Amino acid sequence: MYDKIMKSSGSLATACALVLTSAAHAEGDTVATTDTLEEIVVSARMRDEDLRDVPISIVAIGADALAQRGATELKNLGDVVPNVIVGTGNQERRTNLVIRGISTEARSIGQETGVGVYLDGVYTGRAETYNQRLPDIAQVEFLRGPQGTIFGKNTIAGAISLTTLKPSDEVAGSLSLDGGNYGHAEAVGFLSGPLKEGLLFGKIAAYGLTEDGYAKNMFDGSRAGSKLQDGVRVQLRATPSDKLEVNFSADVNRIDGEPYRAEVTRGTFGNEPGAFTFDEAYHSWEHIDYSGAALTVNYALDSGHSLTSITAFRKSQWETYSDETWNGFNHSWAEYEQSSEYTSQELRLASPSGRTLEYVVGLYYSKQDSDTHTPVFIGDGLADILGIPYGWKSFDQRAEVTTDGYAAFANATYHFADRWAATLGGRYTYEQKDLSFQQLDPNGLGFVPAIGPLTDDYSGGEFTPTASLMYSLNPSWNFYATYSSGYKSGGFNVDVLSTADNISFDAERVDNFELGAKAVLFGGRAQANVAVFYMDYKDLQVTQYDPDTFSNYIGNAANASVTGIELDLVAQPTANLNISAGLGLLDASFDRFIDQYGGDLKGNDLPFAPSLSASLATQYSWSINAAIGAFIRLEGAYRDRTYPDVQNDPRNRLESYTLLNARAGLRLGEGWTLEVYARNLTDELYAVNRTTQRPLLSFLPPFAYDETTTTFGAPRTYGVKLTTRF
Repeated sequence: MYDKIMKSSGSLATACALVLTSAAHAEGDTVATTDTLEEIVVSARMRDEDLRDVPISIVAIGADALAQRGATELKNLGDVVPNVIVGTGNQERRTNLVIRGISTEARSIGQETGVGVYLDGVYTGRAETYNQRLPDIAQVEFLRGPQGTIFGKNTIAGAISLTTLKPSDEVAGSLSLDGGNYGHAEAVGFLSGPLKEGLLFGKIAAYGLTEDGYAKNMFDGSRAGSKLQDGVRVQLRATPSDKLEVNFSADVNRIDGEPYRAEVTRGTFGNEPGAFTFDEAYHSWEHIDYSGAALTVNYALDSGHSLTSITAFRKSQWETYSDETWNGFNHSWAEYEQSSEYTSQELRLASPSGRTLEYVVGLYYSKQDSDTHTPVFIGDGLADILGIPYGWKSFDQRAEVTTDGYAAFANATYHFADRWAATLGGRYTYEQKDLSFQQLDPNGLGFVPAIGPLTDDYSGGEFTPTASLMYSLNPSWNFYATYSSGYKSGGFNVDVLSTADNISFDAERVDNFELGAKAVLFGGRAQANVAVFYMDYKDLQVTQYDPDTFSNYIGNAANASVTGIELDLVAQPTANLNISAGLGLLDASFDRFIDQYGGDLKGNDLPFAPSLSASLATQYSWSINAAIGAFIRLEGAYRDRTYPDVQNDPRNRLESYTLLNARAGLRLGEGWTLEVYARNLTDELYAVNRTTQRPLLSFLPPFAYDETTTTFGAPRTYGVKLTTRF
């Protein structure tokens, strides 16, 4: 299969390499007169290090690069990093994170995703919190592969770490105003500076966003895809002595919208008018609140060691109202409510940097309490057909899951020779989960069986080691070999059930083997990172839908493997030109898996695992006069075809697509920028999710057919943005 992948990707990879190589050689005789790339500093191992010294596949995007891309939320980076997908749907709650072909949407409160999102070292919580806004972000780090040593909260596929700008010693800030089509209006800004000179510093960041819909409801001509979002983050930094730093942060965020969820593209009641049309008698809406607070204390010991304590609390609430039949009849609607609270405490001791032996040791405790209520109602039209009173419920469920997690970890790097460094690490994680569950058939309609009330519990632990060896060939080239492991605890299938026997599932595990190289090229004007990896999964947690019982089932696939290559390149051929590129290759499939129907899925692709993903961006800047500069930026991203389901149903296949973005602007005087932009410049129609199944009303003869629903990615959007920085 890899021969096929290599043939399909060869031309694009060669093009990327030639662009970078030729651009760098073009200025080979004028190195002294051109700018070089800055050192990239990351905190993937809980200390500041040069990215080239860290034996992990990492992509770091700093504040300047975020601004150049116009990224104001994590989803804007969904096509930037190869082998990473941020979002497989248009609802905020559908921010499914996929790294190296491993995805877990985790619609159930009894299941966690395989990717952890961290904000200043704090786990953000459940899926509704993943699409973090970026008003004051210093850097976003994408850590690909299991991070089970230091980032221990279900990071079996990888971690996304966001670091905010600390309150500054001098007054600084920015403000952006953005307006575009589909009623897009956005304001983003922050202000930072001293509150008491030398002792107390503060920062406030805020954003507001409103958008109209780009999809049409054929039922009544209304629009969907609208969103109203706002939030604020406040931070305080105190330095009572040269050894002690105390940071406090708090944030509040709100989202209200009428999302474009999907549309029927195949079925008796398919939407004939075309893309971005749907037919819902009940208007869907979504409401999300998420917030949090964290106290981080750093103390420098006389020995040069640093002691860090992070005490954090986060909470989220998600509510949605949705049409359940998609067919233009008032047959059924649902109301889903889900809330979660997450408390954590972490203690770390880190040795001084730059020593022969560097290490970090720590303890971690977390408590998560989540609950859900999911009633489904009979609409007036179906009530008339069935001859029952209006407003009866066909389904109701109430559940609560409480999780206590404990962990101890250590990671040490020994520089045993001038050019050699070895790293050993390990983490022991233990989780205790308790479930309270009841599934109701409130009016005895027989759509689902009544189950419970019942209680259940789960407990389990795992030691996840890591080991790596790094060799510096010279100051420009580093090579590494890494073994890492990951663990994601089992849980509960808090969803529509056909039987209580399907209430729980087991933990999953992975072993990752990786070879990589990191280099500085052409006198510091180019940086390249490449990784080749093989991941062996055991008991992979997989979600399947049963159309006969309208139930969802989470089980453990026996074995799956992922093999791949990742290449990341950045070049600054001249002071005016910047180029970045990325290439990801994947062969992700089930090695052994008998599904719940007895079907053999060996050899099937894992969901949302493209064989090839690639990105290329170039930005050219120049001066018009002493006060005015200009720039133009072009970006392209390609994603190969994928399947969203484990059965690899050809009716659900998501075809490959290429997205182009463009930005151009003027830099006016000191700190002002005016720019115009377009995303999906060619207005490409592409699907991000697709499902084929029997409709909810398939027990009625007119609806006894297979129906395909498709979610298309956003159409072309464009706008104008004005930014001031000071």
